[in-house]
Amino acid sequence: MRPSALPPKWTAIVLISSGLDTFSKTLYEHALKAAQGSDTAIYPIAIRHALRTGLGSETNCTTVSNITLLQADNQLRSFARLSGGRAYFPQFEAEFPGIYRYISAALRNEYQISYGPTNSAKDGKFRKIKVEMVGPDGHALMVTDPKGKEIKYAVRHRDGYYAARPVE
Repeated sequence: MRPSALPPKWTAIVLISSGLDTFSKTLYEHALKAAQGSDTAIYPIAIRHALRTGLGSETNCTTVSNITLLQADNQLRSFARLSGGRAYFPQFEAEFPGIYRYISAALRNEYQISYGPTNSAKDGKFRKIKVEMVGPDGHALMVTDPKGKEIKYAVRHRDGYYAARPVE
């Protein structure tokens, strides 16, 4: 791999939502494909719990089933995963400042890597990628703090990219 000669383009969307589709004109599958093909990371913050508790009780939320709410959460997770972001599901209002700090820090500490694919076909198909941190010995990188205690880390990245299409 060699570093990209282009300056990095850091864009992100912080999406504060219940995840429920109330009146969209775009199908979920189309929106998901657009998120997957863009250069923008999506950081959904679900307000499902706040929505339910804000209504006073679970029984006041009779028009929305638990299955629908779980589907909404899963859709928010999918947008985050496919765009390289991370989804958050706060239980309390006091969690929001910490979530904002984490997103801010994540955006300040991003790295951009690039590579040249071995498959040069211009077929417009989705190509999966895998990103791993590897140590000098060829095994998974172990990160430790100054006291030698192992630090858990996560590499977040897109699942892949769409190859270029042939020019007509």
